[in-house]
Amino acid sequence: MEILHETGWEIFTNPLKRKLTPIEVSEFAKDVDGIIAGTEDLTPLIYKNENLKIISRVGIGLDSVPLKLCRERGIAVAYTPDAVTMAVVELTIGLMISLTRKVLSAHQELKVGGWSRFTGKRLGESTIGIIGAGRVGLNVIRILSEFKPKMILVNDLKAKEKEILEMLKGKNINFKLVSKEEIYATSDIVSLHVPLTNKTRNLIGEKEFSTFSKDTF
Repeated sequence: MEILHETGWEIFTNPLKRKLTPIEVSEFAKDVDGIIAGTEDLTPLIYKNENLKIISRVGIGLDSVPLKLCRERGIAVAYTPDAVTMAVVELTIGLMISLTRKVLSAHQELKVGGWSRFTGKRLGESTIGIIGAGRVGLNVIRILSEFKPKMILVNDLKAKEKEILEMLKGKNINFKLVSKEEIYATSDIVSLHVPLTNKTRNLIGEKEFSTFSKDTF
């Protein structure tokens, strides 16, 4: 924001201080040259604002940006893949611990005056499947390695074995590159770290869930 101010740009911020609907975005930003966008569908804005020159996404996902329409209209599209990487990684690890150690169940019972012993299962006792070994996936694997899981299973479109082995060097971690089907069938936890594209949409459905163990997260 400071850089934009210093270089002479006039800046408008979200006046409602909440997530806007696509129609609200198209109305509030109908006269801007560029927009720093969240996850709202920007299609209505592009049709309404004929002067829009650039869209910059906060984060990595571009599924809310109509890329074909942007190409047709000559609108530049940028994103910030490293801005939220570690925040997503921390949340992923936190959710794994919360699920396996039944933190939410204990919290809900405590709120109504209960006090049961919820033991759950340690990450160190678990087989963890990671689908997608990009910025987030690799960092999840790196931090998970400190918990010494029983096995880390990885599936990625690219050959990442050398990179992962180097990262896990000296940590005595059991790790394998496997098919998605093996991850679904044998993991205690399955964690997805892939962008939403036409290839990944509906990646997991009823057929895949039917191969999971009843205790898989």
